[in-house]
Amino acid sequence: MLLIGQDHPHLLQSLEVRVGEEGEPYAVRTRFGWTVNGPVRNAGVVSLMNFSAFISNNSDARLEHQLKRFWEIEGTTTADEISMSKEDKDVMQLWDETTELHDGHYGMRIPFKKQPANLPNNRLMAERRLTSLGARLSRDPASNEEYKAGIEELIRQGYEVRSIREM
Repeated sequence: MLLIGQDHPHLLQSLEVRVGEEGEPYAVRTRFGWTVNGPVRNAGVVSLMNFSAFISNNSDARLEHQLKRFWEIEGTTTADEISMSKEDKDVMQLWDETTELHDGHYGMRIPFKKQPANLPNNRLMAERRLTSLGARLSRDPASNEEYKAGIEELIRQGYEVRSIREM
């Protein structure tokens, strides 16, 4: 939550103050909850930077209700609603325009940030990873059997794709 402006100073009045030793942070309870203020110590050295933190125990449901009501009156979204960013809207538009049905499967374009996408040729890296996988599976028969079973299940479910050599 964010408090913008201070046109109602009575809301920030201290209801309770908790202090420690001289030079240590202190806590102040307001109608919004607790705030912690004071110097930051790092290994016993006081830095020039101070901090202020807000701690809420979520016990003030009335305030939350009033804030939601304010947003409803203003005609904007509430905290419970999800709003989409410009990028989200662009992706949804791309998918609306490019979604196609092929043999019972939907295909949609990948929303790359740059169009056309700059996809380098990574065949060499893929071959190295395949060689590494083969070496690892040859050293571990249990993993090899588990891998084979997983691939066979994918083929059985219809996810088979032509190999690079067949293309």
